[in-house]
Amino acid sequence: MENNITNQNNSADIITLAVEKIKAEFEQFSGDSKAKAVSSYVSRILQDFCQQDERFASVIYKFKRTLSDCCSDIMRGVGSHISDIDVYRNAVKFYFPNSEISMNMTIEITGDAPGEDEIMKEAEKPKEKPKKAAAKIPEKKPAPVKPKKQETKKPEKKKEDDGCIQLSLF
Repeated sequence: MENNITNQNNSADIITLAVEKIKAEFEQFSGDSKAKAVSSYVSRILQDFCQQDERFASVIYKFKRTLSDCCSDIMRGVGSHISDIDVYRNAVKFYFPNSEISMNMTIEITGDAPGEDEIMKEAEKPKEKPKKAAAKIPEKKPAPVKPKKQETKKPEKKKEDDGCIQLSLF
């Protein structure tokens, strides 16, 4: 019985130490703007995962990998966007390569179901477009006009109408 209590205390200790390590690394975060953009989300989810699994917490605490390194690794090669699940999946794999995460989304409805009038009213609201700042366009001097060479037109060959229509999307 005493051994079981010791293990529980060690579990709590390693989880606490791992969570504290992530918190401290978030406070001292260093990374580019992309890594910084995901750092708070990654920090919170890693803390949550430490609470869920002692083995994960142990790896977080014992290894010298940092939150800054993790976020930089996640965002390396990312263009203009990345999904949340990919950020979290890559964060977990950074510390524990043979792991996987799953996501569960649920809807929570409060109150009565809306009536048709209420739904139509919401659909009719005009959406405001974000205002763009007026850009200053530098004045350009007109380029000198060069005389055009006269082109000779080649006679067009008549194509047979095969009943096909070519459409262009661009």
